[in-house]
Amino acid sequence: MGLEKYLTKAIAETRASFSSNKEKWADYLTKYELKEYFEGVSEEQKKKLRGTLEKKLEEAKEKFDSELRGIGRKITSKGSMGAMLGADVLSYFTNVGLNTIGNVMYPFYLVKTLSEIPALYRYFKKTKDWYGALKHMLLKPVRMVLPFLGAAFEAGSFDRMVRKRIIKEAKYSFLKDIGKYIPITEKIKEKLKKPVFEIVSKPVKKAA
Repeated sequence: MGLEKYLTKAIAETRASFSSNKEKWADYLTKYELKEYFEGVSEEQKKKLRGTLEKKLEEAKEKFDSELRGIGRKITSKGSMGAMLGADVLSYFTNVGLNTIGNVMYPFYLVKTLSEIPALYRYFKKTKDWYGALKHMLLKPVRMVLPFLGAAFEAGSFDRMVRKRIIKEAKYSFLKDIGKYIPITEKIKEKLKKPVFEIVSKPVKKAA
């Protein structure tokens, strides 16, 4: 996959994660992740496959319903984000020192982070997605030091992480349903069966 295609796909995935609309998730998957299974088939077959995909998305969404619907977390998150944006505006239009503004913002970030811990724990327990959970937590201090943009990126970041997981699980469930899913262990075994030269030479040939 070329760099341009990779970036286009990454941007499309991020856009899909901003939406809670199942149709948009399905659109992303059919256009990028599962494109090969929706091309060259009849409209009737395409409609059937789309129905299967939407069913898998609904099942995955129900699995993470408690994480997405957390009212207490959402209220705390929106309130703290609003306060932090207000602090950013205050620092921009007044002579209040950055250190003072920073001291005001830290408690809000702490409250928001603490409010996410129960949902994050449930998410990790269901998925074992340590990479996604760790990435979510490590980005917090980075977002905190960015005025305006930091608070904007932070807003809804937990929901976006969960939605990406929903899309991913629905994709694999769909592939299993149509008999096209290959476990990662099997892929590794298949790679190991091939000569080392053949595996290494492929990227070289593509680059040439």
